[in-house]
Amino acid sequence: MEFLDDLFVNLSYWVHGFLARFLPLWAADLIMMLLTIVCFILFALITIMFINWLERKVIGRFQDRYGPNRVGPLGILQFVADAIKILTKEDITPANADRVIFNLAPTMVVVPTFMVLAVIPFGRGMIAADLNIGFLYIMAVSSLTTIAILLAGWGSRNKYSLLGGMRVVAQMMSY
Repeated sequence: MEFLDDLFVNLSYWVHGFLARFLPLWAADLIMMLLTIVCFILFALITIMFINWLERKVIGRFQDRYGPNRVGPLGILQFVADAIKILTKEDITPANADRVIFNLAPTMVVVPTFMVLAVIPFGRGMIAADLNIGFLYIMAVSSLTTIAILLAGWGSRNKYSLLGGMRVVAQMMSY
């Protein structure tokens, strides 16, 4: 059973050793870091996809319907259809908006989500950053999304968007 505990760690050691035979050590380390980052991002995206699918199914049952069931078997590919829909939409920035802040705000919402994954241990030896203050770090980084939402409202240079952003930030802080 110990083999299963260290499966991913042993697999990464094997891949690193394999790469180190053909590449310089720095290149093997760089490739391993990139593979680790890709694995963390894929894990986050698959988790988000499953939670989103489950939420839609539960809400559908609350409303006496089936939930997403058109795209793929049991609606599993609904997340992919939504992603394609969002990526093909036209990106509109208001004429008098502060373009840098307005376009930076969505990125500032997503980045803290992935930063939180750095301190979550996925197994023995499978942690990106081993901090002694992990919980404090998670609370601090999670609060960065409120700044991004406030900047999105402020960057549009519209008083109603700013008030809406302030309202959402107040709700996020109170709950």
